[in-house]
Order: sequence, then structure tokens, then C-alpha cells
Amino acid sequence: MPTINIATYEFLNRMHQASERGDSAEAEKYLRQALELDPDNMDALRHAAGFYHFVLHDAAKARRYATLCRVQAAKVTAQMDDILGQENEKPKATASRHLGGIIGPY
Repeated sequence: MPTINIATYEFLNRMHQASERGDSAEAEKYLRQALELDPDNMDALRHAAGFYHFVLHDAAKARRYATLCRVQAAKVTAQMDDILGQENEKPKATASRHLGGIIGPY
């Protein structure tokens, strides 16, 4: 499991603060710093996709970051499937059915 880079989240926090002030240039600067520091960080990629889609209206960049975020999400999903797959190897309980007013395993 990768380590968490706290500085990435510091830059994302600064990006949000700048964005709330309406300073999109500064917000973009902090977003780029977060992405340079941790280019595979799903939070940074997700924020980049949203920032370029909603704030700067740059469809090409928004799609690029959304695609990169989906790649990372697919990796995480595969890891979770592996974990859940180990749990699915346990025997399952018999299913109950309702036939003609009688409830029970058949």
C-alpha cells in the first residue's frame, strides 16, 4: 500500500482556499504542485478533473484527469476484489425459499 503524502493534501487544501477566494490561477498552481508531488493520487486527480471541468471549463484537461483517476480507481477496485475474493471462498449458507406457505431450505 502506498504511503500517504501529507504535502499533497496541504496543496489541495490551499487549492480549495484559493478557489473559494475566486483566485483560479493560484488554485491551479497549487493543484499542479499536488499533482507533481503525487501524480497517482486519486484525490488530486479527482480534484483536477473537477477543477478543469467546472472552474476553468477545459474539457480536454478534465477528460485527461478523469481518465487517469479511473485508471487508479480500477487498480484500487482490483485490490479490493482480491481482498473480497478471499472472503467469498467461505461456504455459503443454504438459501431459504418460500413455496406454498412453507418457509425453509429446499
